[in-house]
Amino acid sequence: MNENVVESIYNKMVESITNGQWAAGSKIPTENELAKTYQVSRSSVRQAISRLKALGLLESRQGSGTVIKKSGISATLSDIIPTIMFEIEDNLQIFEFHKGIQIECAKLACLRYTDEQMEQLMFHSRKMNEYYSDDNRNRAIFHDLECHKTICEMSGNLMFVRATEIIYQRLEQCFFQICATFDYKESIVFHERLIAALKDRNPIFSSSVMEAHQWDTYQKFLNISKNSHRSP
Repeated sequence: MNENVVESIYNKMVESITNGQWAAGSKIPTENELAKTYQVSRSSVRQAISRLKALGLLESRQGSGTVIKKSGISATLSDIIPTIMFEIEDNLQIFEFHKGIQIECAKLACLRYTDEQMEQLMFHSRKMNEYYSDDNRNRAIFHDLECHKTICEMSGNLMFVRATEIIYQRLEQCFFQICATFDYKESIVFHERLIAALKDRNPIFSSSVMEAHQWDTYQKFLNISKNSHRSP
């Protein structure tokens, strides 16, 4: 699956919602119709729709298909979270906030994830492994971050999902710098352990695995921050 294609579909669909082309409460075109419109595969359309559902912009209704949700919490969060996030100049504080979100999401994900979300998580984990094996670290890191976004979506908590989207926009370059310092074998083992814990629906184990990983990442973040401050 081409992640750039999914991102393009996602952006086009968001634009259709925000510019009023798709009105609140209305049914969106079917997967087949969207695939023909955008000239892409149904699986790419399905993944873009899944992201929009996680953000609270779309919902499935029995007998009606997928519809645009009326403005509510998602609109409120879109206004509030970016304002708070971009008022904070200290990236370390934002990263600490992100660390807490990831640990809690790992717990909630055990209770709420769908089969489709698990398939998406395993897809990104496989692609991460493949790209690391091919020594393509940038692509591997992209899928590593997508794994963490997917775990947030698995939590079913819109506030966590929305906050994570904005955090990754703010700290994307920092995350790439941090992940570039990882021992990729350790990263692969972490993902394998986390997926196993999620499949077992074991919130204690999944949160402990995530906490250990996030603490290690946090230490690397501190080192990068210290080195950047020392630079002339």
